[in-house]
Amino acid sequence: IERTSVFGLFSEVGSQCWRLVESWSPFRRDTVGRQLVRAIDGVGANLVEGEGRYTDADTLHFFVMDRGSAREARYWLALASDRGLVSADLASDMLDKLDRASKELNGLITYRRSRAKVGKTQELSATYDCKSDPAQTDAFE
Repeated sequence: IERTSVFGLFSEVGSQCWRLVESWSPFRRDTVGRQLVRAIDGVGANLVEGEGRYTDADTLHFFVMDRGSAREARYWLALASDRGLVSADLASDMLDKLDRASKELNGLITYRRSRAKVGKTQELSATYDCKSDPAQTDAFE
């Protein structure tokens, strides 16, 4: 997973965020900065952890959590831009990278979901009529 473009984009934005937040005042760093770095770094960490899981279901769980963390990082980055902590041009560039990476992550989730279904049998839903069941007695009616 570390060699994929999705991981590379999230890591790149994460490194940019780290360098930016380091230069902020303590108040800005402790409020917006800490949340931004935590959210974006969590995406990379969950990609790696999810890929290391044994089952596709476990992997998918982490990848879906990543999608939420990526959206959170996008929120904090937009907020930092609105508050003048990041220039509009830099924020726009970083948000574009987050959008591209998020689309790739969605593709990865779709791929993993389709792969998880290959070779599995699925029972069609059935309707059971309990009244015709001979094991049923009148005691419960």
